[in-house]
Amino acid sequence: MRYRAFSWSAVERILAAQAKPRSAMESLTIEAREQLDEILRQIPVASRSTADYQALLEETAQRKP
Repeated sequence: MRYRAFSWSAVERILAAQAKPRSAMESLTIEAREQLDEILRQIPVASRSTADYQALLEETAQRKP
């Protein structure tokens, strides 16, 4: 079958009309994968020394009766 599509948006509409619908699980999987890919491309947070948390532990220990 031939279509006369003269723009990209026309091609997209034709393909969308013929596309197989996705299941809910498949849609969620694709969306989660895209979000995960975006998260993994971000700059990682540097790790901290455990000494940075020592003051918090001492505060907690002092509050206990």
